[in-house]
Amino acid sequence: MTTPSNTLSGLACRILGSPPLRVTLLGFILVLMMTLNTDAMTSYAGQPVKAVAHIIALAIAGFSVYLGYAIFIERRAVSELALPGMGRELGIGLLIGAGLYAACEMILMALGIYRVDGLNPLSFMIPAIAMAVSSSVYEELLFRGVLFGAVEKWFGSWAALVVSSLCSA
Repeated sequence: MTTPSNTLSGLACRILGSPPLRVTLLGFILVLMMTLNTDAMTSYAGQPVKAVAHIIALAIAGFSVYLGYAIFIERRAVSELALPGMGRELGIGLLIGAGLYAACEMILMALGIYRVDGLNPLSFMIPAIAMAVSSSVYEELLFRGVLFGAVEKWFGSWAALVVSSLCSA
């Protein structure tokens, strides 16, 4: 015999089993966290240490939300965030990302579209860099972690690659 609470939890599991709803729910949470990220940056404009501390805390919260999502909703191990090999992969990714960003800036400078007039003080640059890194954490969790996984589950790897690439462009 099923009780109303068993029926309700079964219904909740079926609803949360829907990939579009999962993407929407976690997407909303991560976008909200990105908004809080921007608010921390503006709220602590003259206090770089506080700004960086809040931004790091929000990035950790983003990882926690994703881990909870993967473990409790998707009921799977989170192998994409495994520690073995993380340092090497992170280092390579940062080097490639910095190189691509520098190449884009150089092209824009060569075309006369972009010009550096001066540098901001370090107290403004450090929170901005922290916010950029934190925003990239949310973007990767949303587009590669959630969206890619949901589309891959429904339509396969190639479709997931196309959809997540188009959505993050």
